[in-house]
This record gives sequence, structure tokens and C-alpha cells, in this order.
Amino acid sequence: MKHFYPGIIVTVVFAMTIVACDEKQPTPPPITNHETFSSTQLGDQFEEKIGQEITVIGQLENREVGPLLVSETCALFLDIDNNSYNMMMADNNKHPIKATGIIVLRHDLPVFILDPENAKRGTVRSGIPVPPGTDLHEASKRYVLENVAWEFVKDLNASQNIQHIQQ
Repeated sequence: MKHFYPGIIVTVVFAMTIVACDEKQPTPPPITNHETFSSTQLGDQFEEKIGQEITVIGQLENREVGPLLVSETCALFLDIDNNSYNMMMADNNKHPIKATGIIVLRHDLPVFILDPENAKRGTVRSGIPVPPGTDLHEASKRYVLENVAWEFVKDLNASQNIQHIQQ
């Protein structure tokens, strides 16, 4: 009899798990507004700095196409190795990051023209949807900081924490 109760408990937990997994998940609402990346959002102010070494201070965001260093006025992708990326993310954005490197322009964002009919049918494409008529080459543009040397910035006051760009 002493093995009877644990057996019942395991059976009840197993049954509850099956019922919970079998519940219908709510259907997500249809996609009506897409987050798109425009060259302006990603820092057109860097166009005249292409090929130059710059220093930027901002907060790190995790994006599917790579780490993004963001301030109130610009966003720059960082071309960094996995070890650096993991160390940055381990900080959980407690501190801003100061990154110095060479600014380059790439046309490698995975963009595609959004077909509303495919969206209605539930067809899913990988990448960043853009509206019909968009110039895909222009939409795939992003500014990247290469050969990055970085460090956490722990002594900035709040007014300095927004953005700093140095040449």
C-alpha cells in the first residue's frame, strides 16, 4: 500500500499535463502593423563617417541579425564575436556599452515584400516584411561597427548616458 499514493500522484500529474497541453492556444491576431527597419532608424547620420573609426555609447539590444547598440538618436549593429556578445548580454543592460570601431555600410538585412494575401492565408516568410513597392536594396541597408573594441561604462551620469559619438 505504501507505493499506492505516489503512483496516484504521478498519474494525476501526468493527466494534468496532457490536459494542459491539449488546450487550444488562442489564435494570434492578424498582422497589421510590421516593425520595419529604415535606413533613418539605423543611423543615416553615419553615412559621411563610413570607413572612419568612431566611438558610440549606448544600450545593447538583441536582434535576430545581430547585436544592436542603441541610443536615443541612433542604432548601430556590432560585428563582434560570440564571446564578446555573451559577456555583453550577461550584464543584462545594467551598464551602457562603449564601442569603438570602423563604421561600414552593408546591404544584408533579410527583407521581403509583404504579400497581404499570403499573410491572410497564414503563409510565413523568414525575414523583415516591407510594404509593396519598397526598394529591397535600400531596405536591406544597415550600418555596422567592425573591428570593435568595447567596454562597459559604469561612471556615466544620466545626462551622459544618452549618446556619445567621437571621431
